[in-house]
Amino acid sequence: MKILHITGYTVERGGTAKVVFDHSGYQTHHGHKVTILSLEFPGEEVYPTPEGVKLILVKPHFLSKYVSNFSTELNDYLKLKGDTFDVIHVHGIWFWGSVAPFIFNKKPRKYITIHGMLAKWTLQQGSLKKKIFGFLIQNKALKNAAGIVALTEAEKQEVLDYQKVNPKKIMVIPNTIEKTLPASPKEIKFVKDKFGLNDDSKKILFLSRIHKKKGLDLLVKAFALVLKEITVPIKLIIAGPDEHYQEELQTIINQLGINDQIIFTGSVSGSVKKALYEASDMFCLTSYSEGFPMAVLEAIEANLPVVVSDQTRIDEMINKYKAGKVVKLDIMDIKNAIIDILTNSKSAQIMNSNAQKMLEKEYVPKKIFSEMLKLYKKN
Repeated sequence: MKILHITGYTVERGGTAKVVFDHSGYQTHHGHKVTILSLEFPGEEVYPTPEGVKLILVKPHFLSKYVSNFSTELNDYLKLKGDTFDVIHVHGIWFWGSVAPFIFNKKPRKYITIHGMLAKWTLQQGSLKKKIFGFLIQNKALKNAAGIVALTEAEKQEVLDYQKVNPKKIMVIPNTIEKTLPASPKEIKFVKDKFGLNDDSKKILFLSRIHKKKGLDLLVKAFALVLKEITVPIKLIIAGPDEHYQEELQTIINQLGINDQIIFTGSVSGSVKKALYEASDMFCLTSYSEGFPMAVLEAIEANLPVVVSDQTRIDEMINKYKAGKVVKLDIMDIKNAIIDILTNSKSAQIMNSNAQKMLEKEYVPKKIFSEMLKLYKKN
Protein backbone atom coordinates (compact mmCIF):
# COMPACT_ATOMS: atom_id res chain seq x y z
CA MET A 1 0.00 0.00 0.00
CA LYS A 2 0.91 3.64 -0.43
CA ILE A 3 0.10 5.43 2.83
CA LEU A 4 0.02 9.18 3.54
CA HIS A 5 -0.01 10.44 7.15
CA ILE A 6 -1.05 14.07 7.69
CA THR A 7 0.00 15.64 10.98
CA GLY A 8 2.00 18.43 12.59
CA TYR A 9 5.35 16.68 12.50
CA THR A 10 7.55 18.56 14.95
CA VAL A 11 9.00 17.86 18.37
CA GLU A 12 6.96 20.74 19.80
CA ARG A 13 3.64 19.34 18.54
CA GLY A 14 3.69 16.69 21.25
CA GLY A 15 3.19 12.94 21.22
CA THR A 16 1.30 12.73 17.92
CA ALA A 17 4.54 13.00 15.94
CA LYS A 18 5.95 10.10 17.96
CA VAL A 19 2.85 8.02 17.18
CA VAL A 20 3.21 8.73 13.46
CA PHE A 21 6.94 7.97 13.63
CA ASP A 22 6.31 4.55 15.18
CA HIS A 23 3.47 3.49 12.89
CA SER A 24 5.14 4.76 9.70
CA GLY A 25 8.38 2.97 10.60
CA TYR A 26 6.53 -0.31 11.15
CA GLN A 27 4.54 0.14 7.94
CA THR A 28 7.67 0.81 5.90
CA HIS A 29 9.42 -2.19 7.43
CA HIS A 30 6.52 -4.34 6.23
CA GLY A 31 6.85 -3.25 2.63
CA HIS A 32 4.48 -0.30 2.41
CA LYS A 33 5.46 3.06 0.91
CA VAL A 34 4.85 5.75 3.49
CA THR A 35 4.85 9.54 3.24
CA ILE A 36 4.32 12.08 6.03
CA LEU A 37 2.82 15.45 5.11
CA SER A 38 3.23 18.32 7.56
CA LEU A 39 3.20 22.08 7.67
CA GLU A 40 6.41 23.92 8.42
CA PHE A 41 6.17 25.59 11.81
CA PRO A 42 8.74 28.42 12.16
CA GLY A 43 11.12 27.91 15.08
CA GLU A 44 10.02 24.32 15.68
CA GLU A 45 12.24 21.26 15.34
CA VAL A 46 11.17 18.74 12.70
CA TYR A 47 10.67 15.30 14.22
CA PRO A 48 13.09 12.55 13.01
CA THR A 49 11.88 10.50 10.06
CA PRO A 50 12.09 6.68 10.04
CA GLU A 51 14.37 5.16 7.44
CA GLY A 52 12.56 4.76 4.14
CA VAL A 53 9.76 7.20 5.01
CA LYS A 54 9.37 10.34 2.87
CA LEU A 55 8.65 13.65 4.59
CA ILE A 56 6.90 16.49 2.73
CA LEU A 57 6.85 19.93 4.36
CA VAL A 58 4.51 22.64 3.10
CA LYS A 59 4.25 26.28 4.08
CA PRO A 60 1.19 27.77 5.78
CA HIS A 61 -0.87 30.42 3.99
CA PHE A 62 -1.73 33.76 5.60
CA LEU A 63 -5.31 32.49 5.91
CA SER A 64 -4.04 30.04 8.53
CA LYS A 65 -4.66 32.87 11.00
CA TYR A 66 -8.35 32.23 10.46
CA VAL A 67 -8.45 28.55 9.40
CA SER A 68 -6.01 26.49 11.47
CA ASN A 69 -2.99 25.35 9.41
CA PHE A 70 -4.50 26.37 6.09
CA SER A 71 -2.02 25.88 3.27
CA THR A 72 -2.38 26.25 -0.50
CA GLU A 73 0.80 24.18 -0.86
CA LEU A 74 -0.91 21.34 0.99
CA ASN A 75 -3.93 21.72 -1.32
CA ASP A 76 -1.69 21.61 -4.40
CA TYR A 77 0.12 18.50 -3.14
CA LEU A 78 -3.15 16.66 -2.50
CA LYS A 79 -4.53 17.68 -5.92
CA LEU A 80 -1.38 16.47 -7.66
CA LYS A 81 -0.38 13.43 -5.55
CA GLY A 82 -3.26 12.62 -3.21
CA ASP A 83 -5.02 10.13 -5.46
CA THR A 84 -1.81 8.14 -5.92
CA PHE A 85 -2.19 6.90 -2.31
CA ASP A 86 -4.27 3.96 -1.21
CA VAL A 87 -4.69 5.33 2.31
CA ILE A 88 -4.66 8.86 3.75
CA HIS A 89 -4.55 8.90 7.55
CA VAL A 90 -5.25 12.21 9.27
CA HIS A 91 -4.06 12.66 12.86
CA GLY A 92 -6.29 15.03 14.80
CA ILE A 93 -9.19 17.27 13.79
CA TRP A 94 -10.04 20.99 13.79
CA PHE A 95 -7.27 21.87 11.31
CA TRP A 96 -7.28 22.26 7.53
CA GLY A 97 -5.23 19.14 6.84
CA SER A 98 -7.86 17.04 8.60
CA VAL A 99 -10.51 17.93 6.03
CA ALA A 100 -8.58 18.77 2.84
CA PRO A 101 -8.29 15.11 1.67
CA PHE A 102 -12.08 14.81 1.82
CA ILE A 103 -12.32 17.79 -0.55
CA PHE A 104 -9.58 16.97 -3.05
CA ASN A 105 -9.23 13.18 -3.06
CA LYS A 106 -11.79 10.51 -3.99
CA LYS A 107 -9.64 7.42 -4.53
CA PRO A 108 -7.82 6.87 -1.20
CA ARG A 109 -9.49 5.34 1.85
CA LYS A 110 -9.40 8.05 4.48
CA TYR A 111 -8.97 7.54 8.24
CA ILE A 112 -9.01 9.94 11.18
CA THR A 113 -7.40 9.44 14.58
CA ILE A 114 -9.12 11.74 17.07
CA HIS A 115 -6.16 12.23 19.49
CA GLY A 116 -8.34 13.72 22.25
CA MET A 117 -9.83 16.47 20.10
CA LEU A 118 -13.42 15.66 21.11
CA ALA A 119 -12.81 15.78 24.86
CA LYS A 120 -15.18 18.09 26.72
CA TRP A 121 -12.42 20.51 27.79
CA THR A 122 -11.05 20.72 24.24
CA LEU A 123 -14.47 21.35 22.71
CA GLN A 124 -14.94 24.26 25.12
CA GLN A 125 -11.80 26.01 23.82
CA GLY A 126 -12.70 28.20 20.85
CA SER A 127 -16.11 26.55 20.84
CA LEU A 128 -17.69 28.95 18.33
CA LYS A 129 -14.95 28.42 15.74
CA LYS A 130 -15.20 24.65 16.23
CA LYS A 131 -18.98 24.74 15.78
CA ILE A 132 -18.63 26.69 12.54
CA PHE A 133 -15.77 24.54 11.24
CA GLY A 134 -17.67 21.40 12.22
CA PHE A 135 -20.89 22.50 10.57
CA LEU A 136 -19.16 23.51 7.34
CA ILE A 137 -16.84 20.55 6.85
CA GLN A 138 -15.37 18.64 9.84
CA ASN A 139 -18.57 16.75 10.64
CA LYS A 140 -18.90 15.61 7.02
CA ALA A 141 -15.32 14.34 7.10
CA LEU A 142 -16.06 12.25 10.19
CA LYS A 143 -19.15 10.80 8.52
CA ASN A 144 -17.32 10.03 5.28
CA ALA A 145 -14.15 8.55 6.78
CA ALA A 146 -13.54 4.89 6.00
CA GLY A 147 -12.54 4.45 9.62
CA ILE A 148 -12.08 6.44 12.82
CA VAL A 149 -9.41 5.55 15.35
CA ALA A 150 -10.13 6.26 19.02
CA LEU A 151 -7.32 5.86 21.53
CA THR A 152 -9.62 4.62 24.31
CA GLU A 153 -13.15 3.33 24.81
CA ALA A 154 -14.00 6.68 26.42
CA GLU A 155 -12.90 8.48 23.27
CA LYS A 156 -14.99 6.12 21.13
CA GLN A 157 -18.01 7.18 23.16
CA GLU A 158 -17.08 10.85 22.67
CA VAL A 159 -17.12 10.32 18.91
CA LEU A 160 -20.57 8.73 19.11
CA ASP A 161 -21.83 11.52 21.38
CA TYR A 162 -20.54 14.17 18.98
CA GLN A 163 -21.49 12.67 15.63
CA LYS A 164 -23.90 10.03 14.36
CA VAL A 165 -21.51 7.56 12.76
CA ASN A 166 -21.62 3.81 12.41
CA PRO A 167 -20.03 2.42 15.61
CA LYS A 168 -18.55 -0.43 13.59
CA LYS A 169 -16.20 1.95 11.80
CA ILE A 170 -14.68 3.20 15.05
CA MET A 171 -11.63 1.17 16.08
CA VAL A 172 -9.99 1.53 19.50
CA ILE A 173 -6.21 1.44 18.98
CA PRO A 174 -4.17 2.94 21.85
CA ASN A 175 -0.75 4.49 21.64
CA THR A 176 2.20 2.30 22.51
CA ILE A 177 5.91 2.53 23.18
CA GLU A 178 8.80 0.27 22.34
CA LYS A 179 11.46 -0.64 24.87
CA THR A 180 14.67 1.31 24.36
CA LEU A 181 18.17 1.11 25.78
CA PRO A 182 18.73 3.21 28.91
CA ALA A 183 20.65 6.44 28.65
CA SER A 184 24.38 6.11 29.24
CA PRO A 185 26.03 7.54 32.38
CA LYS A 186 27.71 10.09 30.10
CA GLU A 187 24.34 11.23 28.68
CA ILE A 188 22.82 11.49 32.15
CA LYS A 189 25.80 13.51 33.42
CA PHE A 190 25.50 15.84 30.41
CA VAL A 191 21.82 16.48 31.21
CA LYS A 192 22.51 17.05 34.90
CA ASP A 193 25.28 19.51 34.06
CA LYS A 194 23.20 21.25 31.40
CA PHE A 195 20.20 21.89 33.63
CA GLY A 196 21.92 22.19 37.01
CA LEU A 197 20.61 18.91 38.44
CA ASN A 198 23.78 17.81 40.20
CA ASP A 199 22.58 18.32 43.78
CA ASP A 200 21.01 15.63 45.95
CA SER A 201 17.47 16.96 45.65
CA LYS A 202 14.53 14.79 44.64
CA LYS A 203 13.47 15.64 41.11
CA ILE A 204 9.85 15.77 39.96
CA LEU A 205 9.52 15.90 36.18
CA PHE A 206 6.82 17.41 34.02
CA LEU A 207 7.56 16.85 30.33
CA SER A 208 5.01 18.08 27.83
CA ARG A 209 3.89 21.29 26.15
CA ILE A 210 3.62 24.27 28.50
CA HIS A 211 -0.05 24.81 27.77
CA LYS A 212 -2.97 25.80 29.98
CA LYS A 213 -4.66 22.43 29.46
CA LYS A 214 -1.73 20.60 31.07
CA GLY A 215 -2.77 21.54 34.61
CA LEU A 216 0.54 23.16 35.50
CA ASP A 217 -1.27 25.71 37.65
CA LEU A 218 -2.47 22.86 39.85
CA LEU A 219 0.91 21.15 39.83
CA VAL A 220 2.98 24.14 40.93
CA LYS A 221 0.48 25.00 43.69
CA ALA A 222 0.57 21.41 44.93
CA PHE A 223 4.37 21.46 44.70
CA ALA A 224 4.50 24.58 46.89
CA LEU A 225 2.55 22.68 49.57
CA VAL A 226 4.85 19.66 49.25
CA LEU A 227 7.84 21.93 49.94
CA LYS A 228 6.23 23.00 53.23
CA GLU A 229 5.70 19.42 54.41
CA ILE A 230 8.90 17.66 53.33
CA THR A 231 12.30 18.63 54.63
CA VAL A 232 14.38 16.97 51.90
CA PRO A 233 15.31 19.27 48.98
CA ILE A 234 13.03 18.91 45.96
CA LYS A 235 13.12 20.39 42.47
CA LEU A 236 10.30 20.56 39.93
CA ILE A 237 11.59 20.28 36.38
CA ILE A 238 9.27 21.71 33.73
CA ALA A 239 10.43 20.50 30.31
CA GLY A 240 8.75 21.36 27.05
CA PRO A 241 8.00 24.14 24.57
CA ASP A 242 6.03 27.19 25.66
CA GLU A 243 2.57 27.35 24.09
CA HIS A 244 1.71 30.89 25.20
CA TYR A 245 1.36 29.93 28.86
CA GLN A 246 4.77 30.15 30.52
CA GLU A 247 4.43 33.85 31.37
CA GLU A 248 1.15 33.24 33.19
CA LEU A 249 2.63 30.20 34.93
CA GLN A 250 5.68 32.21 35.98
CA THR A 251 3.38 34.76 37.64
CA ILE A 252 1.87 31.97 39.75
CA ILE A 253 5.35 30.69 40.63
CA ASN A 254 6.45 34.19 41.66
CA GLN A 255 3.40 34.59 43.89
CA LEU A 256 4.16 31.25 45.55
CA GLY A 257 7.81 32.23 46.11
CA ILE A 258 9.21 28.95 44.74
CA ASN A 259 11.40 30.19 41.85
CA ASP A 260 14.54 28.58 43.25
CA GLN A 261 12.92 25.15 43.33
CA ILE A 262 11.71 25.16 39.70
CA ILE A 263 13.79 24.58 36.58
CA PHE A 264 12.55 25.31 33.06
CA THR A 265 14.51 23.38 30.43
CA GLY A 266 12.72 24.40 27.25
CA SER A 267 11.97 21.84 24.57
CA VAL A 268 13.94 18.59 24.79
CA SER A 269 14.20 15.63 22.44
CA GLY A 270 16.25 12.57 21.59
CA SER A 271 18.96 11.45 23.99
CA VAL A 272 18.54 14.58 26.13
CA LYS A 273 14.87 13.78 26.75
CA LYS A 274 15.65 10.15 27.48
CA ALA A 275 18.39 11.08 29.96
CA LEU A 276 16.14 13.67 31.62
CA TYR A 277 13.58 10.98 32.41
CA GLU A 278 16.27 8.81 33.92
CA ALA A 279 17.78 11.67 35.93
CA SER A 280 14.41 12.28 37.61
CA ASP A 281 12.69 10.54 40.53
CA MET A 282 9.03 10.78 39.53
CA PHE A 283 6.77 12.11 36.79
CA CYS A 284 3.62 14.24 37.03
CA LEU A 285 0.98 15.09 34.43
CA THR A 286 -2.07 16.72 36.00
CA SER A 287 -3.83 17.69 32.77
CA TYR A 288 -7.35 19.00 32.39
CA SER A 289 -7.60 17.05 29.15
CA GLU A 290 -5.53 14.53 27.16
CA GLY A 291 -6.00 12.23 24.20
CA PHE A 292 -3.56 9.58 25.36
CA PRO A 293 -0.26 11.08 26.57
CA MET A 294 2.90 9.52 25.16
CA ALA A 295 4.89 11.22 27.92
CA VAL A 296 3.31 8.95 30.53
CA LEU A 297 4.29 5.85 28.58
CA GLU A 298 7.80 7.24 28.15
CA ALA A 299 8.08 7.90 31.89
CA ILE A 300 6.88 4.40 32.73
CA GLU A 301 9.29 2.91 30.19
CA ALA A 302 12.06 4.82 32.04
CA ASN A 303 10.90 3.25 35.35
CA LEU A 304 9.56 6.47 36.86
CA PRO A 305 6.61 6.33 39.27
CA VAL A 306 3.84 8.48 37.81
CA VAL A 307 1.12 10.80 39.07
CA VAL A 308 -1.59 11.50 36.48
CA SER A 309 -4.95 13.25 36.59
CA ASP A 310 -8.19 11.38 35.99
CA GLN A 311 -8.49 13.24 32.66
CA THR A 312 -5.44 11.73 30.97
CA ARG A 313 -7.20 8.69 29.40
CA ILE A 314 -4.45 6.37 30.61
CA ASP A 315 -5.77 6.77 34.17
CA GLU A 316 -8.17 3.83 33.86
CA MET A 317 -5.35 1.41 33.04
CA ILE A 318 -3.12 2.86 35.74
CA ASN A 319 -5.90 2.31 38.28
CA LYS A 320 -6.55 -1.19 36.96
CA TYR A 321 -2.91 -2.26 37.33
CA LYS A 322 -2.12 -0.05 40.36
CA ALA A 323 0.65 1.30 38.14
CA GLY A 324 0.83 4.81 39.59
CA LYS A 325 -1.21 7.47 41.36
CA VAL A 326 -4.38 8.78 39.74
CA VAL A 327 -5.56 12.11 41.15
CA LYS A 328 -8.51 14.43 40.77
CA LEU A 329 -8.01 17.95 39.49
CA ASP A 330 -7.46 19.00 43.07
CA ILE A 331 -4.36 20.60 44.61
CA MET A 332 -4.54 18.65 47.88
CA ASP A 333 -5.04 15.34 46.07
CA ILE A 334 -1.99 16.04 43.88
CA LYS A 335 0.08 17.10 46.90
CA ASN A 336 -0.75 13.93 48.82
CA ALA A 337 0.09 11.69 45.87
CA ILE A 338 3.49 13.35 45.39
CA ILE A 339 4.33 13.09 49.10
CA ASP A 340 3.30 9.43 49.19
CA ILE A 341 5.65 8.54 46.33
CA LEU A 342 8.52 10.62 47.70
CA THR A 343 8.29 9.16 51.19
CA ASN A 344 7.36 5.55 50.42
CA SER A 345 10.03 3.98 48.24
CA LYS A 346 8.62 0.46 48.64
CA SER A 347 5.21 1.55 47.35
CA ALA A 348 6.89 3.35 44.43
CA GLN A 349 8.81 0.19 43.52
CA ILE A 350 5.61 -1.87 43.52
CA MET A 351 3.91 0.69 41.27
CA ASN A 352 6.88 0.60 38.88
CA SER A 353 6.70 -3.19 38.71
CA ASN A 354 2.96 -3.08 38.06
CA ALA A 355 3.48 -0.42 35.39
CA GLN A 356 5.95 -2.62 33.49
CA LYS A 357 3.38 -5.44 33.54
CA MET A 358 0.81 -3.01 32.17
CA LEU A 359 3.08 -2.08 29.26
CA GLU A 360 3.82 -5.71 28.50
CA LYS A 361 0.16 -6.74 28.49
CA GLU A 362 -1.79 -3.75 27.19
CA TYR A 363 0.57 -1.82 24.96
CA VAL A 364 2.47 -4.40 22.92
CA PRO A 365 3.91 -2.42 19.97
CA LYS A 366 3.74 -5.08 17.24
CA LYS A 367 0.14 -5.94 18.12
CA ILE A 368 -0.96 -2.30 18.00
CA PHE A 369 0.98 -1.48 14.83
CA SER A 370 -0.47 -4.53 13.07
CA GLU A 371 -4.01 -3.59 14.15
CA MET A 372 -3.64 -0.31 12.30
CA LEU A 373 -2.57 -2.09 9.11
CA LYS A 374 -5.49 -4.53 9.47
CA LEU A 375 -7.83 -1.52 9.70
CA TYR A 376 -6.43 -0.13 6.44
CA LYS A 377 -6.85 -3.47 4.67
CA LYS A 378 -10.27 -4.30 6.12
CA ASN A 379 -11.91 -1.27 4.58
